[in-house]
Amino acid sequence: MSEKLRLRFEKTGRAIYISHLDLMATMQRAFSRAGLELKYSEGFNPHPLISILLPLSVGTASVCELMDFRLRETEDCHVTPELLKALPERLTAVLPEGIRATEAYPAERKSAQLKWLDVMGILEYDAG
Repeated sequence: MSEKLRLRFEKTGRAIYISHLDLMATMQRAFSRAGLELKYSEGFNPHPLISILLPLSVGTASVCELMDFRLRETEDCHVTPELLKALPERLTAVLPEGIRATEAYPAERKSAQLKWLDVMGILEYDAG
């Protein structure tokens, strides 16, 4: 079984209007365009093994979004430190404006444990 990996990415600018389901489809296409094969579930209706940990509301920007995924290891693609280092650049090159991958690393904590992390946010109000 392949190792669960985590991608940190930003969703800003015009991309804040992309819905969660469209963002999932965008990410699936980006992996394909970057030449990276996602691992699929087994069963009657296989689907890519990706999940965005805390989906944002439409219209909300973030510079620290997290997505878990698994890559299908083939002769051409083995999960190595070099691949993880190059992965954000490869994905960003094929992602739409406003979505930028910043870091990829092995997921050491389960996604359920992330709710206990300290988070800082800035809320801005435009009276215009």
